[in-house]
Amino acid sequence: MRVRTCNPIHDEGWRKFVEGHQLSSIYQHPLYMEALARTYPHLEPLAFVIMDDNDNYAAGIPFFLVKSWLTGRRLVSLPFSSYSDPLVKSDQEFQSLFKEVLRFNSENHLDYIKFKPLKGIGFIEGNTLLTANAHHRTQSRSRCSSG
Repeated sequence: MRVRTCNPIHDEGWRKFVEGHQLSSIYQHPLYMEALARTYPHLEPLAFVIMDDNDNYAAGIPFFLVKSWLTGRRLVSLPFSSYSDPLVKSDQEFQSLFKEVLRFNSENHLDYIKFKPLKGIGFIEGNTLLTANAHHRTQSRSRCSSG
């Protein structure tokens, strides 16, 4: 298992990985990320990935490096999205990726890291060096009568 970074917009392996992962969403797809990068020049796409022994993607977390004079420099997974789960299958995969994210954060003197998990909140809770948005779902009931 080897951790590396990639540009998720131009990496064909990332596209295939996202399209086949059970926790993926439209927000992690290269086309969505490309639209953001073209629209907002202060956003730079970046993904931290685990490669398996056959050099295939095993896990990953997409980010944008946000460089804002107003709000600072930070990693966000992902801006302008409702949620973005880490694409992992285990806590071990998340921890391996998170170590690299922290190293990158330290080397680049970033202000903070932000995740927006929906289903993968369990991987993120307890890490004090980042912020996480919490989401919940409610079931709506129709109160209209049919008669």
